[in-house]
This record gives sequence, C-alpha cells and structure tokens, in this order.
Amino acid sequence: EERTRNPYLIGLVPVLFLALLSLSVFFSTFLYFSELQYGWSKREVYAFLFVVGIGVAAMQGMGTVIFKRFSAPNVLLAAIAIRLVSDPLYAISWAGWQAFLLCLLVAASSLATIAVGGLMSSMVDANSQGALFGANACIDTFAVSIGKYLFNAVLSLFTSDHVPIKYAGAPFVLSSLVTAVNVCVVSVVNHKYKQYATAPAEVALHGERVELEEVADVAGGDARD
Repeated sequence: EERTRNPYLIGLVPVLFLALLSLSVFFSTFLYFSELQYGWSKREVYAFLFVVGIGVAAMQGMGTVIFKRFSAPNVLLAAIAIRLVSDPLYAISWAGWQAFLLCLLVAASSLATIAVGGLMSSMVDANSQGALFGANACIDTFAVSIGKYLFNAVLSLFTSDHVPIKYAGAPFVLSSLVTAVNVCVVSVVNHKYKQYATAPAEVALHGERVELEEVADVAGGDARD
C-alpha cells in the first residue's frame, strides 16, 4: 500500500524535542541553581518539586476540559509561550517565594508536551501507537541527555571563579532562547499544516495512512547524531 506522509506529524517532532530540551533545565540544574540563587537546602528543593508535581497533575486532570474548549494546536502554542515568560522570570528571581509562585506557570506550560503527544497520537492508527511511543521516548531521551550537559555546562561556566560576574540564572536564559525558537517553529508548523491535525487516524491524508516511520527516522537520526 502506498503511504503518504503527514507534514503536521513530522513538523511536531522538532517541537517536541525543543519543548523537552527546554524543560530539562529543571531536571539538570535546579538543585544547584536554587542553592546559589535562594540559599535553599535539599529540603526546600524537594518541597518545591512536590508542589510542581501537584500542579502538573492538576493541569493533566484539567486537560480534557481545556482541550475541549480550545483546540490542541492553540493550547500547544499558548503553553510554550508561557514557558517563554516563566524561564526569564526564574533567571531574574531572587527569593524562594518567587520560585513557588512561578511554579504555577511551569505547571501550565506542561500542557505543551501533553498537547504534542495527543496530536501525534490522533494522527496515527491503533497499530502504530507503540511505534509512536517508542519514537517519542527516543526524542525524550535525546533531549534530556543534551539538556543535562548543556545547562550544567552553562551553570558551571557562569558560576565559576573565572567570570567577573557570577550569574546562576544563565541556564534559564538559555532555556528561554530555546523556547523562543520553539515558539517560532510551532507558529510556522501550525500555520502551514494545522489542517492535518483534525484528520481521522486511519485516513489522515487522501484516504491513506500516516507515514509514521518518518517520525522514527527523524528521532533515530537525532539520536545517532
């Protein structure tokens, strides 16, 4: 059977990668960042992560209502735009209470990965869901691996004794730049290919199934690079 590629599905691959890369700034540097910026111990960090976890879970619970009221492509763009606001605010914050306040934005921005996953899943048939999950897991692993070294290197550089002014918020500045690029990517992808998001899973384009292997090829190619 001749297959047809879904351009919106393929366009969401870099969107997912950049969203996960930006999000990895928390996993890789927040423990050290909060110690330098707020004077926190591990106890305060764990309390913060607990609050963030509750906020993300609440957003996931509200996701059904949100996606029914607003289209998934619009929710995706809004959630990434929220990250574009929250990261610079973390970079310039100076008190622990500000971090707890900003975690509301972090929780809201978690809808980005949920929206991407939902959009991708809706565009492939039931038999291809496992392949989609594997491709997305590959993208996740690659993004987190890159982010771990990238953001830690930036934090180490800007807090070392070799710089005239130490600045622990540098990783969040870099994360905001990544998010700014992602906003542009999402805007272009939504504008050009959003019409394919509403196509049924079995007949995404002209009665033919979606070319999911292209997603796996892109993910695999990134991982090999």
